Amino acid sequence: MHRLITLVTCLFAISFSGCSPFDRPEDIPAYLEFRNPRVILDDNSTFTSNIGIRDVWLYQGGFLQGIYPVNPVEDSNWVAIPVINLENNDFFIDAGIHETGQSSFHLPYPFWDRIEFTLDLTPGDTFVVEPEVRYVEEERYLAPVYERFDGGLIDLVPFNSSLIELDSTFVRLSTTEVFRGNSSGFVNFGPDDRWFEAINSTPFQLDKSKDVYLEITYKNSVPLEVGLVYQNISGLFPESVVTITPKEDWNTIYIHLIEQTRNILNLSGDIANFWIWLRADGEGNDGYIYLDDIRLIRER
Repeated sequence: MHRLITLVTCLFAISFSGCSPFDRPEDIPAYLEFRNPRVILDDNSTFTSNIGIRDVWLYQGGFLQGIYPVNPVEDSNWVAIPVINLENNDFFIDAGIHETGQSSFHLPYPFWDRIEFTLDLTPGDTFVVEPEVRYVEEERYLAPVYERFDGGLIDLVPFNSSLIELDSTFVRLSTTEVFRGNSSGFVNFGPDDRWFEAINSTPFQLDKSKDVYLEITYKNSVPLEVGLVYQNISGLFPESVVTITPKEDWNTIYIHLIEQTRNILNLSGDIANFWIWLRADGEGNDGYIYLDDIRLIRER
């Protein structure tokens, strides 16, 4: 497993107003700044994205030191983290997300690999760390759904949970608004195509003991409802998990599905087929949803 980490040492003078001349040098901390974190999204490391990482979980000597945001609006807002213990130079970080898009719920993402590094810290110095995060080894996860909208067939099919004939629209490819690759998925809304509803084409199985997330990169003017469709001996049922609110710029959401998986399997006797479920109501207005990199990822 390759890990890329750029360390830049910036020396600067610090004046401590009011400090005693007898203050010891070992009382002066060193500082860490985590800048420009990126997630590597393909096997050959040619495409990285900075829109998924929300914070870093910093460990020193194996102990958690804190959780720090890494998505400032301006470079001047990078957080300078003081490090008091300068003797222990063994560090690692886990990159974190907002669980299911909720800014109050911070989690280290289990499908990103840990980054380990060592630093010889000196008092008053700032060490800038630019982490690049890779997904864990493929032997550790399954991705039964992975739609990149790179052309050809789209792994989504129309679905109608209401069993009522409605004015509807569907996904087509756009080459003008692209997150990565040659195209993205595009859902257009207008007065004659109010509804959108789809599932992936092939069912998959989930396990109550295996963690599972749905990753979606998107930008939208119409709210998008996301969840699961499941099938047991009683029929097909949609299970809504989150409604994605409009965003003008590309964003990635990591939707945690383990709670819904356990509830469904407990009710269904541990036997069920699953599909990802997407649904939106344009309410008869002009609007859009762009989609890319839809991936259902679960532990093996």
